[in-house]
Amino acid sequence: MRNRIADDLDSGRVQSRDLASLSKRLMDIAREIDAIDKAEDTDNPVARALDVDDEMLDEG
Repeated sequence: MRNRIADDLDSGRVQSRDLASLSKRLMDIAREIDAIDKAEDTDNPVARALDVDDEMLDEG
């Protein structure tokens, strides 16, 4: 589904009125896929590191 929506957006076949809803749906699907991937990779240290929230750097 993600690839189909992305292909439609890239091809220009999407009418202007549908662009916002399809773009939002594409972002939602990507977020869902990311959550599934993170849940499956709990033993992977790289996946655990990617799941850590960013911290603000001290400028001083």
